[in-house]
This record gives sequence, structure tokens and C-alpha cells, in this order.
Amino acid sequence: MIRFIVFLAVVCGAVILGPMLSDSQGFVHIVIGSYIIETSVTTAVIVLALFLTICYLLLSLIRHLLSIPHGTARWFRTRSLKKQDQLQNAAYLAYEEGNYEKTVELLNQSGDVEDLPLRALFVGAKASFNIGKYELTRSFLDQAEKFSHQAAEASRIVRAKLNLRVNNAKAALEDLSKVRHGLKNRLIYRLYFLSYRHEHDLEKLSSISKDLQKYKLITPDEARQINEEFFDQQLGGAKTPQELKELWKSFTRQMRHDPKIAGPFTIRLTQIGDIGHASSIALDFLKEKLDPAFLSSISKS
Repeated sequence: MIRFIVFLAVVCGAVILGPMLSDSQGFVHIVIGSYIIETSVTTAVIVLALFLTICYLLLSLIRHLLSIPHGTARWFRTRSLKKQDQLQNAAYLAYEEGNYEKTVELLNQSGDVEDLPLRALFVGAKASFNIGKYELTRSFLDQAEKFSHQAAEASRIVRAKLNLRVNNAKAALEDLSKVRHGLKNRLIYRLYFLSYRHEHDLEKLSSISKDLQKYKLITPDEARQINEEFFDQQLGGAKTPQELKELWKSFTRQMRHDPKIAGPFTIRLTQIGDIGHASSIALDFLKEKLDPAFLSSISKS
């Protein structure tokens, strides 16, 4: 605006002072139809300057009026976002207080599921689950998965936890199988442990027993009990000498020298008629030392 006024002042000054210094005002002759307008150059320039100034002011006024709706829309949008934040914060507080019905109600008031932030989606999923609205739980988690790869991983873990709460260990294991292999921590192993224990999958429990001990989810005694139960299961499932031979090959050196394993294994061999293999294992074991635990095991047959 200031630049425009300075520009007009310079032009008007040049046009007015120029003719005055040359002692000639000059004139402007305009013919429009039957109308004839004659005036001095100075007057014409002043009128033109006033016209341009008025046009500039009118354009500025129009532009200002047109910007009002955008400002109003921005104000309403800001107000709406502030209200959403207030409702979501109230929902988080209601969730911490255990008022899950109110949590879901407040989140629904704050906007559609597609518009909710990630934290609100996870809170909404758990609150919905706690009041038995499982379809809504799935809706919240499905939307959460769309945020990012990391959000999708977290969503699968939440699904596994919720499935375990309703004793659906198979669904929990299916969810955990979709979690990337590199993501292994105490929570993941705890979920695997609870799922395999619910399914009484001794093979899987035995395979992760070292990791379960590492994260202090089970004690060494509990790990030993799991491995012994799995061994008993394998031993009882072997029906032929060949199956027992394959089982013996799968044992580590440490397992083969464990009297609690070698003793029952020898007994099982005699039960299915493989006396030669049973004698070989017994003699090899007794050559090293006369272990009372081994003798006790085979004496029970």
C-alpha cells in the first residue's frame, strides 16, 4: 500500500511539475460518442490517480471480505480439534478409572474411527473388549494397523493378548505368527508360553524353554519338568525300534548321559523288544560310571 502511494505521488509530481516548468500545461481531448471531454494534463493525471486509488482500495476491501469465510472455517476447525482433544483426554481418564462404557462413548463422540489418533484406537479396542463389543474391538485394531508397520505389529500383539483372555490360544498363536521374527522380548515369549501351555504343546514349550528361563518366565526346575514331560511324551509315542532309534539320534550328548533319560529309554526299548539296542545303551552308560539314578530307573521296569 505504501509503495503504491509513493509510486502515484512520484508519477503525479512528474506529470504536474513537468508542464509547469516548461510553461505549458498541455491538454487532454477525449471524445466518447457525442461527448467531448477536454482538460489539462495535470487535472487528467490527478483524476486518474484518484481513480486508481479508489480501485485499489475497493480491491483490498473485496479481498478482505473474501478471506473472512476462510478465517471463520479455520476458527471452527481449530475449535473442533480442541473439542476432540478434550473428549479423547476424558476418554483416557475414564479408561484408567475402569469406566469402559464411558470410554467408548467419549471416543465415539470425538469423531469417526478413521479420524482417531493411534492411542485412542488402542484404548478404544481394549475398552470395547472389556464390555464385550468384539466387532468394535476389531474395527479399532483394523484401523490402527493402517497407521504404520510398527502400529500393525503392536495391533497383532494386542489381538493375541485379548484372544488369550477369552482362552482362544489358537487365535493368539495365529496373531503372534504374523509378528516379525526379529521381534522377540519378554512380552512376546510370555504370550507364546501362555498359548502353548493352554494348548499343552510340550514340544513348543520345550523348544523355547531356554528363552523362557532367560526372561525369568519359568524357573530352571520348571524348565526341567517341561523337558521331562516332553521326553515322556516322545517316548510313549514311539511304537517301533526305528522310531526309538531316530529319537535317540535327536538327543544331545548331554541328554544321552542323563540317567533320567537313558533309564526310561532303555526300559522302552525292552518293552518293544529291541533288547540288543537296550543292552548296548545300558553297557555304554555303565562303563562310564555305576550311576545309582540309572540303576534305579531301569529297576522300575
